[in-house]
Amino acid sequence: MTFQELIAKQKDIYPVMGVPMTHDNAFHIELNAFKTELLHLKDRSKTSLLQMYMDEKRRVQGKPFALGGYLEDRSWYARSPLFGQERSVHLGIDIWADQGTQVFAPLAGVVHSFADNAGFSNYGPTLIVQHEMDGLVFYTLYGHLSRINLQHWQKGVVIKAGDQIGTLGTIEENGEWPAHLHFQIILDLQGKEGDYPGVCSHEDVKFYQNNCPDPNLLLQF
Repeated sequence: MTFQELIAKQKDIYPVMGVPMTHDNAFHIELNAFKTELLHLKDRSKTSLLQMYMDEKRRVQGKPFALGGYLEDRSWYARSPLFGQERSVHLGIDIWADQGTQVFAPLAGVVHSFADNAGFSNYGPTLIVQHEMDGLVFYTLYGHLSRINLQHWQKGVVIKAGDQIGTLGTIEENGEWPAHLHFQIILDLQGKEGDYPGVCSHEDVKFYQNNCPDPNLLLQF
């Protein structure tokens, strides 16, 4: 059974943001479609303007959540040496919302690892949860959370579907990004703890697409 078939069988997937993503409260946003608008916001000093940009998009739509980005090619990663000129393909889904918004576990699991991946354009506080279904082990990663969450996480702690696992961090603590959740599914962590690539190069897309299935399988938007 494939991972996609396994997830399709699940009937009790809890909403990651506490409420189901519907067209009443969320909209899909493709940031590469706004390349011209975003061009002047790529500089590190423009992060607060980037926050204003995302807030305005949500205000115009009249919806608290904007989400998208799986396998999206984003030129703005060139703003940081963390990615360089080669890595620009996004491997998770970003859910843009207000800072402090609660984040929940969609499935039961255990805390695998966590870290404060500090630094410009990094994840900031990051949690990885391990899941097992019908003998298949896989992981969900939650990036750009609040530092206060770090003191509440412990390796091996059992998590039930619907447990609150964190809140969205501020620009100052989440890698200097507008408030959002980076949500990613990973089949093989490749020995990593508290971190896993969320952006890859074009030449590595096939590998990462196989190892990081579309998170919308769980978000169901």
